[in-house]
Amino acid sequence: MGISLGRDSSIARHGLQANHARGLRFRQSSGHCFPPIRQFARRAPDVPPCRMASFQFRSVLSDGRDVHLRDILRLLQPRGDHAAWELDHGDEGEFWATAKAGHDISWAQAIAGTGQRLSGETLRVRADDILQVITGEFRAFEGAAAAPWLMVRAFDSSFYEIVTEDEATIALARRHFSG
Repeated sequence: MGISLGRDSSIARHGLQANHARGLRFRQSSGHCFPPIRQFARRAPDVPPCRMASFQFRSVLSDGRDVHLRDILRLLQPRGDHAAWELDHGDEGEFWATAKAGHDISWAQAIAGTGQRLSGETLRVRADDILQVITGEFRAFEGAAAAPWLMVRAFDSSFYEIVTEDEATIALARRHFSG
């Protein structure tokens, strides 16, 4: 049975291609930045054009494993730990996540969209308190870079997308989250 994507669904707005047997397909850009990263390039004219790739996958893999933000952040170690991370509202216009029972994630809502950055290690540790990210965007910056080297987007509580120029990171995510 296939998945119906109405034109007004968030999934359809993201242009995702459904593949019910393997999750979502890998997508290579046409040599241009995806819109959220393109906005950073406009703010910093010295940022060269980029070739971005993305990998989209379900938050529940075909083998039944759940994927959480903490799993993605662990996969990105050690580079992700050394980055400075911003949290932002997703395409739905707000950051929305649920906490594990007895845990507080108000810190995430408080800094989403403010431009305040967390160390990668701090985000990875705090992500252990998050049960599920419904919608939101996490951007990783290296040093004083104006544009992120990587973005993790969660939407509709069912999908994640990793966007980066680093093809090795995409390949690693594909191997780890294609199950």
